[in-house]
Amino acid sequence: MKVKLFYKIFFAFFAVALIPILVGSQFFSTTLEKHLQQSNRDEAQIDLQKTAAIISKTIQHFDKTLKTTTKYLLLSEGDIQTLKWIYYLHPEIDKIVEVDIDGIVINAIARYEFIPVGSQQTDCHPTDLKNAKINFLDWNNEPHICFKNPIVSINDGKHRGALLTKVSIQSLFETLVLNKNKDHTQFIVNSSNDRVVFHSDFNLVLNNQDAAHLPTVQKLHQGEVFTHEPYDELNGTRVVGSAVSIPGTPLYLVDEIPYQQAYALLTNYKQLITKVVWFSILFILIMAFLLSRTITKPIRRLLSATTKIEAGNLDTVIQQPNNKVTDEITDFSLHFKSMVESLKQDRISRDAAITLERATQEKLHRAQKMETIGLLTGGAAHDLNNILSGIIGYPELILRKLPLDSPLRPSIEAIKQSGENASAIVADLLTVSRGIAAPRQLCNINTIVDDYCSSPELEKLRSQYPKISCDRALAQNLLNINCSPIHLKKSLMNLVTNAVEAIEDSGSILIKTENQLVDNDLANKIRITPGHYTVLQVTDTGPGIPKKDLKNIFEPFYTKKEMGRSGT
Repeated sequence: MKVKLFYKIFFAFFAVALIPILVGSQFFSTTLEKHLQQSNRDEAQIDLQKTAAIISKTIQHFDKTLKTTTKYLLLSEGDIQTLKWIYYLHPEIDKIVEVDIDGIVINAIARYEFIPVGSQQTDCHPTDLKNAKINFLDWNNEPHICFKNPIVSINDGKHRGALLTKVSIQSLFETLVLNKNKDHTQFIVNSSNDRVVFHSDFNLVLNNQDAAHLPTVQKLHQGEVFTHEPYDELNGTRVVGSAVSIPGTPLYLVDEIPYQQAYALLTNYKQLITKVVWFSILFILIMAFLLSRTITKPIRRLLSATTKIEAGNLDTVIQQPNNKVTDEITDFSLHFKSMVESLKQDRISRDAAITLERATQEKLHRAQKMETIGLLTGGAAHDLNNILSGIIGYPELILRKLPLDSPLRPSIEAIKQSGENASAIVADLLTVSRGIAAPRQLCNINTIVDDYCSSPELEKLRSQYPKISCDRALAQNLLNINCSPIHLKKSLMNLVTNAVEAIEDSGSILIKTENQLVDNDLANKIRITPGHYTVLQVTDTGPGIPKKDLKNIFEPFYTKKEMGRSGT
């Protein structure tokens, strides 16, 4: 199978250039993905640890605030205003109760229930009132944090009771978590039961949503400090989740961000890399095409030229590259062109020699033919001159004897003129046969045309061809020329005769003269000397001269007429 050089170079360059781009783009994409994963992990870890520390400090700060409240209760001896003050200062508190050592309510303020003074508080056992403790439990089906702070007398140090406070986890952490990252979803899981105790979707909290299936929660149970990995979140959406333990509590803080958003930069880079790869492929295709074309185009030109030269066409033009910097192909093309030029010169020299030989043979043949014709016409002319001497001489003797007003005088003069014309024709035959130029004189073509138009020859043609008209269009102030009048008149007569006989039925002939200035361009085209010329033109409405006869019309004695007919 024959494969063109163009395709070989094209695919070779394409493969060599494309493989590094594909490998490089894959390597860059993989490296970028690893870098973004580590960057996202580090960023999520720092953010979560900060948020977890804030949550832990918030709980500690709230507990510290309640301990301060117990001191105010001792100083105010159980004034209810102190509880109201702390209650309204912290709207996230759902219930705050002061009990004695037996758990009997002394003062109480609650949002969702009425707690009568003197009633038994069931949220804690009297034996537990001496210990400060933070518990995480449900109240009204909602996760709460229960703060228990013992009240100890300042005077005697005896245990007087306790201050019990319940705070909604959702209310306490809502501003800390929800407002921190609008694009993220953060929620809190109780590690003791894997229950979601805080979420932006509060229905998940109320429905006791279980988070035990989340990989982040599972790995925190296994002792990992921080986790970061993609998975399906609670509502089934693909996310990247991170989780960390909240210090000092049994709670886990979980942060989730949509996978597409987390790796949006990677996606954008991959799209950019894809575009760059496709652009590179397109660029490589164009470059491969141009390179292949640059290499193979001069080779194809040389191959085409070789084929034409092989067929014998040495005039084939071998185009040279327009490159300023030459290469091996250019050098080869120059040497090949030089070789063709040498062959062409050899052929020209050979053809010139053959042409010269043929021209010499043709001249020799014509000279031999003219010599033969000269012998024949010389003899015929000599005999005709003997006959014409009487035709010219006797009318001259008769004219001497006739009176000037004799009616026979015009006819005798016409006979004499016809004899002289015949004598001139015979002399012309001798001139042609001997190769001697006829004498020339200054004359006007209009005069020659007028003489011919009033001659018996034209009158005879008009009588023979009555349907053919012969008109004149002679230029005024026509320039005089140096010529042989008898030859010019003979040429005009032959042209008109040919025109008349070429017209089949009816038609017209126009004899026209004019002055014409021949400039350099026209002179070079028709191969004459530039200057002022006089033009004699004979046109007719006949079919014209056949193309096959045009090359012979200037040969001596060439004719298409039948024997016995005038003209040429």
